[in-house]
Amino acid sequence: MVDSAFTSTLGITIIVVMVIWLMSNSIANFFAIPVISPLLKIGSIAYFFRGIFAIYRCLLLREMRYKEISIIDFTGYIIYGLTATVLAANGYGPFSVVWAQCIWSLVLILVGLSRTKYIPRSWGSAATAWDLLKFGIWVSLGRVMRSSAGQVDNFVVGKVLNPTLLGYYFNGSENSYGDTGCLYPSN
Repeated sequence: MVDSAFTSTLGITIIVVMVIWLMSNSIANFFAIPVISPLLKIGSIAYFFRGIFAIYRCLLLREMRYKEISIIDFTGYIIYGLTATVLAANGYGPFSVVWAQCIWSLVLILVGLSRTKYIPRSWGSAATAWDLLKFGIWVSLGRVMRSSAGQVDNFVVGKVLNPTLLGYYFNGSENSYGDTGCLYPSN
């Protein structure tokens, strides 16, 4: 069953990565920001690694190893933060964030492998994989729809305005300037 889940996850993840990779130029052209294309391509590599780590995370969840999951998550955030900071300080600009995601995600796979000792031994059963996909597709689509619905305004603002104003809008909508609820910080 786990091998079937691994194969299903790997297959879906590869499809999503290919779609992101193929659409990256169109997305960059839509927003008229050329740097988005390589950022999406590198980000899709991180997505691939995170897809594989999802199996290890599920194995840890199945065994109720919540403390380990918390430690892995916390350590991962530290690795991500330090990596992004070092890369940014060395002039990588926006690429520091996506490369940090790749490194963080790869480390997660290695930690997941070391904690679960799981290595796929087969491709699993096609029937089991199909049953998992039939169930998982609705869970995944629900997550994508919830996440996308909360980002529609950001896509519109990003298209209509520019990246700098989108940053102000995003930070203002997250209420990062206290309780003012204003788009810009108050003086």
